[in-house]
Amino acid sequence: MDKFISLLSYFQNPNLFNKKSKKNIIIKLIIIFFSFIYIFSILFNNIIIFQNYSILKLNSYLSFKKFNKYIYICRNGYLINKNIKYFSEHIKISVVIPIFNSSYSIKSTIRSIQNQKMVDIEIIIIDDCSKDNSSSIIEKLQKEDPRIKIIKNKINRGTLFSRSIGAIHSKGKYIMSIDQDDLFINEIFNKCFKEMETQQIDIIEFSGLELKTHFIDYKEISIPFYLKFKKNNQLIKQPILSNFIYSKTNNKYQLIDGYIWGKCIKTPIYNKALQLIGKKIYMNNVCWCEDRIVNYGLFRVAFSFKFIQVYGIIHYSHINSVGHFWKKKNIDRICHDLLLNIYSIYNLNKNSKYIDIVVYELKRKKTFKYISSGLTKSNKVFLKFLFINIMKNKYLSNKEKKELNELYKNLL
Repeated sequence: MDKFISLLSYFQNPNLFNKKSKKNIIIKLIIIFFSFIYIFSILFNNIIIFQNYSILKLNSYLSFKKFNKYIYICRNGYLINKNIKYFSEHIKISVVIPIFNSSYSIKSTIRSIQNQKMVDIEIIIIDDCSKDNSSSIIEKLQKEDPRIKIIKNKINRGTLFSRSIGAIHSKGKYIMSIDQDDLFINEIFNKCFKEMETQQIDIIEFSGLELKTHFIDYKEISIPFYLKFKKNNQLIKQPILSNFIYSKTNNKYQLIDGYIWGKCIKTPIYNKALQLIGKKIYMNNVCWCEDRIVNYGLFRVAFSFKFIQVYGIIHYSHINSVGHFWKKKNIDRICHDLLLNIYSIYNLNKNSKYIDIVVYELKRKKTFKYISSGLTKSNKVFLKFLFINIMKNKYLSNKEKKELNELYKNLL
């Protein structure tokens, strides 16, 4: 306290101090300044700041100190699991990672997988024609870990295709996906595997934390919209599960946030969903909302689903991500991707009374904005084809037909 008072006195009247005192005070100020820089650097690299409600919830599921240390290890590219070479041929989980120009993050992502306690896994990386040194980083990691498998696309095919190809080549009992700049949290593999094995569940979804900015401000990823109408941890089975690709409240439909990276999925179920979606769709070059397309299929073919309140992933949302890059560069590609999403919904609902979910999606302000501002010649042909098919549907009311015609007449 005395030192603080002397520093305050110096700023108020520096003439009262002799040269020696001034020199000592300046040295103290320099030390304080660099101490603040040091503390800030530790915070930036090591400590994650949560909103109060999130840190309380997090502490009830895992040790904040343990979690924080694990993230720091992965971020800095350290390999702490010395048992990675002692795996069996019976692969429990296949991890699928589509990448494009990921040299800034891919090592950390892979370390978050390698440092899991479960060793009976495979890491399938699909390189979508990266132009940086991503390949050399992965090849170097592959030499130390034989579980890493690399698939290289001959031409740039987008996230949907890459993720689907990774799933088709998976040999594990279950599939988990992660984006090229995200991190799995320690022990999530074991937690998912144990839950799925004991209860024989087709899809498990777990919670996570989302980084929205460049700074260290995390927020909890909210419980998905469609689960707000069910008790947490309740096992949901077909046929109710099929209707969970959307929920209807106040006569409005809400599509699910179809994140693939927050799920553990039985491999046969994943491949069955791809068959239902069809090659015509999943072989398209899609990078925007591509998760939802797969989820439409998954929720149709799976027999059981469960949400577990366990933190399993840190998802980064920033300007270097593929989705942001796609959005910034190609508004017409977003238009194409959204139309493909709607087409996927239509394919899964065309012979049912749930066709109004397609109408709702076409009428959404955000969807209409992207479609109207991103129309090219080919997109217009696609929109017209989709529109004609929807208008022929026997479940579509005359009122809905009139509304859609009025909304899209200038675009068609």
